[in-house]
Amino acid sequence: MLKGLLKYFLLSGVVIFLFACGGELKGVAAHDNCPENVVCDTVYTDLQAYSFVIFSGKNKLDTVTAMTDEMTCDIEDFYFRCTWKKVYRDFVAVYSADGLSKKRRYVSEDSVVHEKVEIKRVDTIFVNYGKFRKVDYIPPYVETPKLDKKKLRDVFDTVTVGPYEYREGEFYGATDNFLSYYEFDGYGLPDWAGISSYENSISYDENGVAHVSVEYVMSNVVVKNYPLTLKRYNSHIYTFLDGPLERDTTVMWTAYYTDLYGVRDSTEITTVFTMKKE
Repeated sequence: MLKGLLKYFLLSGVVIFLFACGGELKGVAAHDNCPENVVCDTVYTDLQAYSFVIFSGKNKLDTVTAMTDEMTCDIEDFYFRCTWKKVYRDFVAVYSADGLSKKRRYVSEDSVVHEKVEIKRVDTIFVNYGKFRKVDYIPPYVETPKLDKKKLRDVFDTVTVGPYEYREGEFYGATDNFLSYYEFDGYGLPDWAGISSYENSISYDENGVAHVSVEYVMSNVVVKNYPLTLKRYNSHIYTFLDGPLERDTTVMWTAYYTDLYGVRDSTEITTVFTMKKE
């Protein structure tokens, strides 16, 4: 089955687009069909895009496509690396049904109807699939190590709360960091507690080779590198309080964890919040 998937993507010329915010990713330009008795003022914008296939799960291939103003690629004879830098903006671009052209009709002083047509024509660079691919390389599927649930429960077992050294009158507590290849979030924790999960500065590929962080978020900018590599996350439970706990509090909640490919699972956790003994 896997060989069939690889063959399909290498030989097929079909493009499946993963659309980003704002509708920036497009396919082949549509024909400019000008209505009868209308003068079409057409402006063409020639753009380029990179497109490649990667594993998005076990035995599952998907296509990633982005414009060259957002993605840069280094394509070697037997390998490729791409970096996608996506800037999320606070507006929505409106396109016509073909997804490529924007039209605005107006009437000139001599009563001639004009149609202003903007068409984006995209030249797609097919990195690793299709007839005109640049390289016969599909990054292998990376198996995420199994979550050690016993160790997770041991680390998340107890939060010891004490005076917060940076703010008088406030109290803070946290577990040790749990280091894993999963990003965590939780459901069922009280309002005064939470879970923090952030990427470790070092990541590891399928061969265990260390790399700097492969993905980060800065303001409204997200940077993601391909091929995907394993990322390690530091996760811990914490609490901020305006006053001391009146008594030990036991909370049963659900920890959700997400792997490299976005596959999400969950496990039940019990955490005791207790005051630091003087």
